[in-house]
Amino acid sequence: MNGFSKSHAENIRSALNKKSLIVSLGAKLRIEKLKKVRDWFLKTR
Repeated sequence: MNGFSKSHAENIRSALNKKSLIVSLGAKLRIEKLKKVRDWFLKTR
């Protein structure tokens, strides 16, 4: 990924991971189980 620092490029790759996308979308759609996963991740980050 040209134009991004190494850490930003890694963050972008993580965000585009299929599991990350599913959890993020599920949280936005207010699917309770996926909201809990997202909230846990944000707390432990």
